[in-house]
Amino acid sequence: MKTKLTIFILFFISITLFSQNISLDKSFGDNGIFEKRYKDSVMTTAFDVKLAGDNSYLVAFVVLGSEEENYVLAKYNNSGQLDTTFADKGYYKCKLDVEFILKYVVLPSGYIVLTDMDDDDNFIISILDEHGNFTFSYTVDFQDNNVSVYSILYKDDHLYAAGTYRIIDPDQNETIDSAFILKITENGTLDTTFGDKGVYKYGIAGFRAETNEIAFQGQSIISAVSYYGDDGYFSTLNRIDLNGKLDEDFGDSGVAIIDDFGSEFIQLQLDSRENIYLSTIDGPGIIKFTKNGEFDETYGKNGVAYSDTLNELEILTYFSYMNKGEVYIFGAMVFDEQRLKGSIPIIIKYNTKGELDTLFGKGGIYSQKLDEEGGEYFNGIIDNNSKFLVVGGSIEDSEAADFELPKKIFMARYKFNAASIEDNVLYDIKSKLYPNPISNNKFNFDFELKSSSKITIELMDINCKICKLLYRGSANKGSNEFKLLLPESIKKGMYLVKINTEKGYFIKKLEIL
Repeated sequence: MKTKLTIFILFFISITLFSQNISLDKSFGDNGIFEKRYKDSVMTTAFDVKLAGDNSYLVAFVVLGSEEENYVLAKYNNSGQLDTTFADKGYYKCKLDVEFILKYVVLPSGYIVLTDMDDDDNFIISILDEHGNFTFSYTVDFQDNNVSVYSILYKDDHLYAAGTYRIIDPDQNETIDSAFILKITENGTLDTTFGDKGVYKYGIAGFRAETNEIAFQGQSIISAVSYYGDDGYFSTLNRIDLNGKLDEDFGDSGVAIIDDFGSEFIQLQLDSRENIYLSTIDGPGIIKFTKNGEFDETYGKNGVAYSDTLNELEILTYFSYMNKGEVYIFGAMVFDEQRLKGSIPIIIKYNTKGELDTLFGKGGIYSQKLDEEGGEYFNGIIDNNSKFLVVGGSIEDSEAADFELPKKIFMARYKFNAASIEDNVLYDIKSKLYPNPISNNKFNFDFELKSSSKITIELMDINCKICKLLYRGSANKGSNEFKLLLPESIKKGMYLVKINTEKGYFIKKLEIL
């Protein structure tokens, strides 16, 4: 443990002494940070965040010590202020089954769907309008025991809920733990054309289904199920069509088995080409499969995006978020051996090849010790303005003798500093951008580098907000010539063209007529 702590201290110093291209967005909350205790709760921790239609944030947090609610859904505007017009003065309060986790999804209309279970293990769907007002609820009769829901999605006026369930068979003296997907109509009834009367059930005999995440792949559903047995964890990918039938063209007769990683997968995502990515709970890594369920060995190191540097650090929790084929991992690092002071937020970025993006933060990793308080940071999102929001809970007494539970809702928002880090500006680069101005969205960018480098070329507006990534790849030592094409959606005006290298960046102005 001492070795890990030493590595962490050296790593933390290295990422804080050097300039980074990310910083707290001081237009959010109190100089980039929001912290507030909810009532007199024993523990309060935000664990999920989603975007509402007006680019505000819907944050879910768990509450311990309150008799009225144990989960709360709160709405914050883009400045980090509680939207008191939402629900009950900004809060929608829930009292859920103790073994149930609040799951919610925002519909295209702005309405919000939440899930719950009643005492008889029936599946309850509650509908809120865009202002957080309760409108109505449905009870779906799903007669199995110990039901847990891990994922809900919306498509073509139907809800899809995925989870696990347990059946105890007293005659056979055995317990069956399997996975399920429900398809629910807009009237709140099971769609009986899907699977077996609205339910698709699947599992592997002798193994306990632990988690079940789903994502849409065209007109099919990809399901990632983690199982636990005598030899530990393994997982499966399944592809099911929207009628609840297994697609046998996927993987091996409809199933791809993942048994080499010994980990419980916690998140499933697809890129624009419908390739499949899984994030693991044992480390900040990403595993990639092709759209047809084949392990992609060309991604990262033998199919896994992972870093030996990160493996040496004590990273606690991590959720991945995909943006244009690039994967961001939101997590936490401890900064003392006993975790008495909690942890600090970390953001890790892998590029489309599964490599740490060295142009992001410091070597692909961003972290910042916020103050003397620690916390537990669980999740994050990238909003429509390309800003990062991290949510979690913060500890009030960082000098406590024992491990402290987080008692405050915590949010921090970060932004790219596209052209404000003077230490990284390359002043001695010979470059030429032509023609300028342009009227046909085509231009050339010639420049010379002193050494070969990975680069990106970005189009930014005059406020340094990235409008379009024009190129990602490499450039040679010496002369480089790039012919670039802008999308037709780019409006007329003055722009900046920025080239990021491993040594720094340089910028040229571009006018579009």
